[in-house]
Amino acid sequence: MQRFWKLCTAALTTAVLGASGAFAQGQAVVDGSGGTPGAYLTISDAVAGTAAGDTILAKGLIDGATGLPIGYANESFPIPATERTIKQYPGTPAVYVYPPSGSGATAVFSIAVSGGAPKATTLKDLRLVGGPIGVEVVVGSAPSQDSVTLDGLRFSRNETAVSVRADGNGEIGYGGSQLRLDDCTIAFDPLMAVSPQPDYRPPLHGLFFRAGSEGSQPTLGRIWAEIVNLKTVGDFDGLASSGETHLIHVEAAGNNKEHPTGQVDEPEKISSVTLVFQGGVLDGKAPYGTRGQDQKGWMVGVYAETWEGSDPGLQLSWRSYAAAVALHFSGTNLKFFRRQGVRVDLNGKTRGHVRLNGGTLIEGIGRSEIPYPPQAGDFIGTGVYLDGSDGLATLEGNDSEISRKWSYGVVLKSASLPNQPGTTLVPWGTHIDLSSCRLHQNNNPAIYLQAGDRGIAGGSWSFTEQTVASLSRKTLLQGREVVVGNGATFSVPTGMGSVDGCAISNTGDSFPGADRTAVWVDLEGSASGHDDCLAAVSFTNDIIWHNAGGGFFYDLSGPSQPGILLAPIVHCTVVGNGHATGSVHANVDLQDYDAAKTWFQWDEDDLQVSGNVLYLNTKFLNTVFQMKTPTLLDFGTGMYQSPPIFLADSGVADFNHLLLKGVRSADHYANNGGSDQWYTDHETPFCGPISWLSTEPEQFFLDPQGQYFSDFDWTPPVYGPQSEPAAVFQDFQPIPRPALVHPAFPLDSPRDKGAHQTPTILP
Repeated sequence: MQRFWKLCTAALTTAVLGASGAFAQGQAVVDGSGGTPGAYLTISDAVAGTAAGDTILAKGLIDGATGLPIGYANESFPIPATERTIKQYPGTPAVYVYPPSGSGATAVFSIAVSGGAPKATTLKDLRLVGGPIGVEVVVGSAPSQDSVTLDGLRFSRNETAVSVRADGNGEIGYGGSQLRLDDCTIAFDPLMAVSPQPDYRPPLHGLFFRAGSEGSQPTLGRIWAEIVNLKTVGDFDGLASSGETHLIHVEAAGNNKEHPTGQVDEPEKISSVTLVFQGGVLDGKAPYGTRGQDQKGWMVGVYAETWEGSDPGLQLSWRSYAAAVALHFSGTNLKFFRRQGVRVDLNGKTRGHVRLNGGTLIEGIGRSEIPYPPQAGDFIGTGVYLDGSDGLATLEGNDSEISRKWSYGVVLKSASLPNQPGTTLVPWGTHIDLSSCRLHQNNNPAIYLQAGDRGIAGGSWSFTEQTVASLSRKTLLQGREVVVGNGATFSVPTGMGSVDGCAISNTGDSFPGADRTAVWVDLEGSASGHDDCLAAVSFTNDIIWHNAGGGFFYDLSGPSQPGILLAPIVHCTVVGNGHATGSVHANVDLQDYDAAKTWFQWDEDDLQVSGNVLYLNTKFLNTVFQMKTPTLLDFGTGMYQSPPIFLADSGVADFNHLLLKGVRSADHYANNGGSDQWYTDHETPFCGPISWLSTEPEQFFLDPQGQYFSDFDWTPPVYGPQSEPAAVFQDFQPIPRPALVHPAFPLDSPRDKGAHQTPTILP
């Protein structure tokens, strides 16, 4: 009788038996128990017996003898879900779907995305257990208008929960198309008491995305996906022995060039994956502080990798990007992964972008891994790791936190950039742009920037318009806007990076050592020119305190040939750093400075536009440097050279000196005959009370009623009279920095020293 009902007319097989006994058109019911008249016994049969656009409601099943859940295992796997809505029948138990052990099933559900008329597919409130893949989304060979929604799905013990492949010249998520995961869970649930058992697999990836392919016959692919409120459940025991497990794994590869014609504002399509995370708790489940004594938890939270194809006939000599990945987080919590929270590895001329917004928190990474204690240069236990190789890696963050890492907070590495940029069109490097972020209690540097051969760390080279010789020139100051991302365009950053309005504290507090500084800038190149190895990032309005190895450390020991250090510190408060045993006990230090090897200035001519030469210098301006004992020197022994490395800023360009002006410091660098009238060594009037282990920066705001406050309210203009572009010739004043007037100099409209003061106007 059941078979008769299943084979009945289309009018009956596309209906649900309602309360009145009638069938609702466009719906079907699945009840594997056989207890519902007119219902299908399997989801596969329901798909075969319904029409495109229909809804299939599956009833959950319970073993009458044990009271335990059972599921739909007698299916034709993978179940083709395209252009159907398949979801749990309201009010019934949880719906389990699983391939039996030994079935050879490749996936639980399969969804085909193709061109032509728009198609909508939804899977909702189902539990998919075991098998190589839970849901397989295969994107065809053309741009699609299809929409795929995975809503409330719970995946358990699949090798890969969701796999999305667009490696045959197709795309999803652009135009009217959509790929969305809502409220899904990656779980490690207990084994089910059923026979045969599901095809349990050790998890390798939670979500897997692949766009394009490289090689002699490369293909294009593009994926844009929204991932809302994703979470993990369970202890994931044994994963550490399963290899390199990634909760989210992203790949993009291709040979197409984004700007093949030289017009940087008209991008062509390239292989790309963009993931937009909204909310969610991505918990790697690695036990906190066990130091390799267990096998639980995921290795990496979100891992992305790019490749450029190797077909010589398609290489265009450093001109543009061949593939791209972008990871955007808003209000997401990533925690307790064994190695990295977010990692991006670029291979070839490609680009990768990570954006942290809306209170995103990355915490507790690497606390269950070895080595013990954490070692310098070992990036196990890093919050965000970007390796730019010979591409462009960018990190953008606002109102987010990266704290409590076993090792580093943020790592940006750059090397192997274009040796001859004459045909280069687009920016290259590792660019950082953090504002109002918090980096606390990391064991190695909170920010680590490394530039290898022909590398630029912290910033990115741009290139001027081509000259009459059809050659472009490197620039940090005159970058063009380069539009990328055909169909979802945005501009890539150029020039110096920025760390603005951030709070960095308590680095290395668990394992204090000389290498555990707040910021470490490492130049490791061995190229032929100064501009072949450089760091380029400004620190403005930051409060940096109680970091065991120091506040800033500039490591110049790598280059056997010249390099450039561009790391100005402007309107910052750098206080109480360098307290670790064996450290230099300083707020700022460097090593292996050589006047012939290291420059502190970059200049480029702008003769065709303004007739000027433009400069960027490493300057310490309007900043408070103060040790815990205010009379101790703030600058380490490596900064006292002969001839002196310090020079009071007079507005004259200088390659070989760090230029200081308007700072508070116990180092009397400029207290000789009034060469810097804004200098003071008075103790800073902080609001307090000071608790060094606290992660609250407000304690280091300036107190307008404090002793010597007038010394701290009277500071010079930021960059002085040098000929520099308007973008950097300004005072940095994040809201709410008050525009106070010094009583003795009412016409000067000075700003306060340091990063911040209480918003109280002096009478």
